[in-house]
Amino acid sequence: MASCCTEKTMAVFNNFVRGEKLHKVLDVIEITPQLFVIRFMRDGLDFIPGQHVSVSIPGTGIQREYSIYSSVNDDYLEILFRVVPSGVLTPRLSDLRKGESIIVDGPHGYFKLPEEPLKHKYLFIATGSGIAPFHSFIKSYPDLDYKLLHGIRFPFERCNPEDYNQDRLIYCLSRGIDDNYSGRVTDYLSENDVDPDTLVYFCGSSQMIMDAWQILIAKGIKPEQMKQEIYF
Repeated sequence: MASCCTEKTMAVFNNFVRGEKLHKVLDVIEITPQLFVIRFMRDGLDFIPGQHVSVSIPGTGIQREYSIYSSVNDDYLEILFRVVPSGVLTPRLSDLRKGESIIVDGPHGYFKLPEEPLKHKYLFIATGSGIAPFHSFIKSYPDLDYKLLHGIRFPFERCNPEDYNQDRLIYCLSRGIDDNYSGRVTDYLSENDVDPDTLVYFCGSSQMIMDAWQILIAKGIKPEQMKQEIYF
């Protein structure tokens, strides 16, 4: 007997068995020609701020992990990503249109705040799209006591600056020059004191995290006070 299931139907079934779901795209927001936010339907997906999801486009078989950018209070989900021109997925993600679908698996991960997040002081350190989990932290818990260092190359790469308390946000510009800090996040850390009771969270390149870790250890921050999420 011939199968009554089309290849598309079988693909949807297999995704369901693996815990993956199709989520409809609501918007694709361009921050720069290389940096995008995809907003898609939440469809009941619950997560803890700091977790990530695995995302793919139907029919490609290519899956990548992205930190959740949106708040637990939003009725949609967002991811932030940088287009890699030679990449196999990100150029396709940036070309998605409203109404199309992506496959989402998750949430996953343990990069999260303590059980009583408002009882601590935080230093969030990000480079590039590594700001994503911190955006989720801060929007989910507006009363957090935090300082956010975001390492970017040029001023136009700022991601939704209106979502942060400007007194708590420091951009570290490695190439551009304006009224923000001129230099890398590691330069800023070398030149400034850190409260010894601070909990430090890193998200970004492995080299930045290793260098910043050593700087903070030398300043008296204990390893158990630091947590990292490495972007490759």
